[in-house]
Amino acid sequence: MKSYSKLYSHLTTEYDKLARKGFLKTLKPKSFFEKTLSSIILSVTHLWYRIEEYIGFNNVLYLLLCYLVMKIFNYPFLFIILTSFVHYIKYIATFSYKKNINFGNFKRDCFLYKSIALINIIVILKNYFNGNFDKFPLYLIIFGYLLTMYSSYKLGIDHTYFGYELGKVEGKIVNDFPYNVLPHPMILGQLIAFSGMLLIKGIKSKYKYLIVTHIIFYVIHMLQEEMQIQTGV
Repeated sequence: MKSYSKLYSHLTTEYDKLARKGFLKTLKPKSFFEKTLSSIILSVTHLWYRIEEYIGFNNVLYLLLCYLVMKIFNYPFLFIILTSFVHYIKYIATFSYKKNINFGNFKRDCFLYKSIALINIIVILKNYFNGNFDKFPLYLIIFGYLLTMYSSYKLGIDHTYFGYELGKVEGKIVNDFPYNVLPHPMILGQLIAFSGMLLIKGIKSKYKYLIVTHIIFYVIHMLQEEMQIQTGV
C-alpha cells in the first residue's frame, strides 16, 4: 500500500506539472503546434466542465459500475434495479436533512436519475403496447404523467426540487389547477401512472415488485411532505 501511495503521488505530481505546462501554452500560443495544443486543451477542459455540470462524474462512475455489475452477472434487469430508485433516495434524504445542500448538483442528479428511471419504464412497457391491448391502463399512464408534468410546470423547476424548503428561493403559493383541487398533484400523478402499469396484462406478474417499489417510495415522500405541512418543520 505504501509503494502504491508513492507511485500515485509521483504520477499525480508529474501530471500536474505536465498539465501546467500545457495550460501555460494556451495563454499565448505562437507556433502551429502550440495553437493546436491550446485548442485541444481548451476543448477538453470545456467538455470536462460540461460533463460535470450536466451529468456529474460521480454519476458517470456509478452508472459505469451498474453496467459492469450487470455484465458480470449477465442480468440486464439488475441495471434497472440499481438505477430506478436513486432519485427517490436523494429526494427523501435531502428533504429530511436540508443542510448545506448543493442545490445545482441536487437538481442535476435528481433529473438525471429520474430520466433514467423513466427510460427504464419505457423499455419495459414498449413490449406490452403492440397488437391488441387494453387502452384503459394506457390512458391512466398518460394522464398521470401529464398531471405530474403540468404540476411541475405550474410550480416551477426550483420549487419542484425543494428550492423553498432548502432556503434557495422565496416561497410560492399556487392557487391554480391542479393545486386548488388535488393534494400533492405531482406525486398523485405518478401514483396514477404506476397504478395504470399494474393493470397491464403481464406487467403485474413480471414487474410487480419493481412498480410497487416506485409506488412505495412516492408514498414515503408524500408522507414526508404532509408531515412538514402539518408540523411546519
